[in-house]
Amino acid sequence: MAPVATILAVAAAFLCTQHAAGVQLAVTPVEKVITLLRVLKMEITRDAMMEARTYDQFACFCKDLTDKKIEVDHIWPRQH
Repeated sequence: MAPVATILAVAAAFLCTQHAAGVQLAVTPVEKVITLLRVLKMEITRDAMMEARTYDQFACFCKDLTDKKIEVDHIWPRQH
């Protein structure tokens, strides 16, 4: 659940560590783009789930509040 910048920073640190240790990693630009797209997909999916959960909570709140107002209107009708 880390932002893209954090994930990229961790990946860059890992690659620098591996390079400093003498390990040659053959990561092509296409592989980097694919990795970034996968990370972006995960973040978008997570954000969509969180937004849907928030929407559901708000919708329930609105329904409950409306039901209470309708109930009060039946108990104490408005005087015009």
